[in-house]
Amino acid sequence: SVNTAKLIQKFQSNGDKFEIFIYDLLSCYVPNNQFLNLHRDHRSNVSDGGIDIKITAESINEGLINCGINLYQIKSSRDGKLKREITEELLGTEKNLQNREKLAEIVKNNNGEKPINYFYVTLNNSKIVDREEEKNFLKKMLAECLTKYGANPNVNCDIIYPDQLALYVKTCIALCVNHDLYDTPLCGVVYDRWQGFDGQRTFCLDNKRQNIFQTIKEEIEKDNFFI
Repeated sequence: SVNTAKLIQKFQSNGDKFEIFIYDLLSCYVPNNQFLNLHRDHRSNVSDGGIDIKITAESINEGLINCGINLYQIKSSRDGKLKREITEELLGTEKNLQNREKLAEIVKNNNGEKPINYFYVTLNNSKIVDREEEKNFLKKMLAECLTKYGANPNVNCDIIYPDQLALYVKTCIALCVNHDLYDTPLCGVVYDRWQGFDGQRTFCLDNKRQNIFQTIKEEIEKDNFFI
């Protein structure tokens, strides 16, 4: 199974791969009719104003994606750097002033029409007792950033920790296969050619799950429905 330690081992200090992984994870939770509202900044090692991924959702409230404008900052660094990274992303330096205004511009252009949710996604596995303080720190820095550029500081914000990510990931089998998150290959018989995101690796089911899928298939065929 995929757990917190596995995610940290796989992606820590590899920002590009972690960002792609989070994009793929979010894709699993975005309905097909809203997929075009999912955008990722593909540039690496740039000051992006605290935004790596943006999703505008009309009717989702999953915790990971909520109704309104969802903004994600993705960080894969080691423990102990969370507060420093938050400060750098939201306040930055003078030479990156233009890029740091990006977040505030989104808030101002929204004119209060939709809820705005700012998620700081991290592999920093903080102790549970420290998380409330860290979330309050994020809220403070975010408000300071928005106020600095003349935007409404009342924006929802949250930190998503690796143990929380692991819970979302467990239900996304294709995602886990595609990113090699299983310790051992999935074994069992092949069910047709059910594939991961890369369109190459075939997903295998064990006998128990094969029987479940076969039952579903037979029930659908009885009603003359087609997949």
